[in-house]
Amino acid sequence: MLNTWSDILCIQDCDENCSPWAKTAIPEDPNCCIETELAQICDLWFDPCVQNPMTSFDDIGITAWALDIDNTDTTGVKIKTIVVEGGIAEPEDIITPLPKGKSKKTKSTYTLTAVVKCIDEGLNNFFRRMQLGDTNFAFWYSSLGGYMYGDVGGISPTSVRAFVVHKNDATAERTWNLVITYEACVDPIRVPNPLA
Repeated sequence: MLNTWSDILCIQDCDENCSPWAKTAIPEDPNCCIETELAQICDLWFDPCVQNPMTSFDDIGITAWALDIDNTDTTGVKIKTIVVEGGIAEPEDIITPLPKGKSKKTKSTYTLTAVVKCIDEGLNNFFRRMQLGDTNFAFWYSSLGGYMYGDVGGISPTSVRAFVVHKNDATAERTWNLVITYEACVDPIRVPNPLA
């Protein structure tokens, strides 16, 4: 399923009259842009069966949505959240050839990888069930830079893989690893994370 965001739509035609990026304001003085952001992904939220969409992807909508977070829920209707150390690699672009030697990116496959170091029995069972590969959920992620990524309905995955690493090292810790892929035309929307 191709994820779409509420602020940027995928280009459907061969060409637009003007490139979409031309309609975006950027720093007036590009030599004086000193803002940086920590990139590591630190939190994931999972909405089972996509039952808990936000009313808006801003402070008010996210704060209200967060009332449905309950890691102790066993009914399967509440949002779960976990702390991770993760990242998203460079996306794999799907390129479509066009007439007259042109081409266009039609979508990208993004791969989120995360490591979970806290291995209590509940998380162990959570990830064992994730190993079944079900993709009927939405997710959001946040970075150490203080932003939450997704949109009102979250991000729909195309695949999920969970596995344990047992290193051949007497001092190595057992970790769960999570690999989630999703498809979209552009990166998801980000907003300052009111849950940070």
